[in-house]
Amino acid sequence: MRFFDRQGRVLLLTAVLAVVGMLGCSPKDDDEGGSSGGDGIVGDWMAYSQSEGGETHYREDNYSKGIVSFRASGEVELIAFRKIGNVWVEERDVGDARTYRVSGSMIYFKYLGEKEDEGTQYRVSGNYFTVKSCYEDEKDDGSVYTRCYEATYKRVNIAEVRRSLGTVYTNDPKLSTSAEYRDLIWYSQDNENESIDFRSTLVDGNGLHRYADYDGGSLGYYTNGNKLVLVNEPCSWEDNDEYHCTVLGTFELTYKITGSGRNMQLSINGDI
Repeated sequence: MRFFDRQGRVLLLTAVLAVVGMLGCSPKDDDEGGSSGGDGIVGDWMAYSQSEGGETHYREDNYSKGIVSFRASGEVELIAFRKIGNVWVEERDVGDARTYRVSGSMIYFKYLGEKEDEGTQYRVSGNYFTVKSCYEDEKDDGSVYTRCYEATYKRVNIAEVRRSLGTVYTNDPKLSTSAEYRDLIWYSQDNENESIDFRSTLVDGNGLHRYADYDGGSLGYYTNGNKLVLVNEPCSWEDNDEYHCTVLGTFELTYKITGSGRNMQLSINGDI
């Protein structure tokens, strides 16, 4: 059995969705008007596609789903689902956007730790919601051109999405966040050079090598009661432009958080 202490690392995520398609930011607008709960956008929207410069970089796949949920109160929540092995893991509040307001064709977001709103163009067409931002870029010859980014979301019901996925777990938030820190690193009490870093649905760190036979990089993980399940599942894009993951190994540990959330015990045989 091994013991780990946590130490905080403040990490400010500026992406609206951390797992899949992101809302872009356009130059700030001087319009201070507008209100929350813009017409037609209240509800749940799942990331569908994103493109930049007319080139598509992301389409809906079978391994991850990102949902932005606009509420009539002006609050916005970001939820991500990621497939780990044969189960799905749900994460709530995965980004730093907290509130939104709409003014004309612009939607503005208030981000955690930021004093000013950031805005981007948006439009709703039927069951699709699209945000667009443009910026100037420079070519090799020094000439300047405009490059535009678009992200499209389709309207869904998050409860129906959750039911359609089958088995869905919610990870223990005490592994990756605390009241003081958005992101935690756990250091071994026995060896200060060993650490474990939980973030999103991935975990890495040399403190895991004694438990999981993998050659570095990150492992997928989910929690089920007092069980921490590690999944060695490398993913890649195939020639047919499809995202594919292969499970190479699954490792189950018993874990326990003690010391007012400041210590973690891990065991490979359940003797905690």
